[in-house]
Amino acid sequence: MPADFFEMMPSVKYDLVFRQSRKAPYFGDYIDLLDFLYSNRIANLSEYNQRAISHLTTLLGIETPLDDSCRYGLKGRKTERLIRLLRQVGAEEYLSGPAGREYLDEAEFRKAGISLRYFEYPNYPAYPQHYGVRCHEVSILDLLFQVGPRAAEYIWGAGEGPS
Repeated sequence: MPADFFEMMPSVKYDLVFRQSRKAPYFGDYIDLLDFLYSNRIANLSEYNQRAISHLTTLLGIETPLDDSCRYGLKGRKTERLIRLLRQVGAEEYLSGPAGREYLDEAEFRKAGISLRYFEYPNYPAYPQHYGVRCHEVSILDLLFQVGPRAAEYIWGAGEGPS
């Protein structure tokens, strides 16, 4: 694999997303997001993720404060570490993606008195997609490009927000 392969990947991905999405109704409204995600010089994955998540939560109207777990001096492994973090921030509930079933220890959550819920992606309602295929297995970018400011409705339900 050539040494510059990983340096080339962001532009390859940008071009692919651009070509696939440019005819979507709200594509032009989110071109700055696409530029940020694929045309930046952030070399640290954690910093990149934090900035991308912050940008996306703002677009979706999510007002939950974001923080960096490095600030909490956490010890332990996997579920134990997560529960320590949740206790420090006063969480009563943790919402995980469905893959969390494979690695989270549910008994540890019960023992800690923290409710554990799983968000099921197939429950998303179908949304209009300009290319005609009704596909759930796409990124948040597709949802934003297709329905724009109504994206949160398709995630949380009409008239609702994150809980």
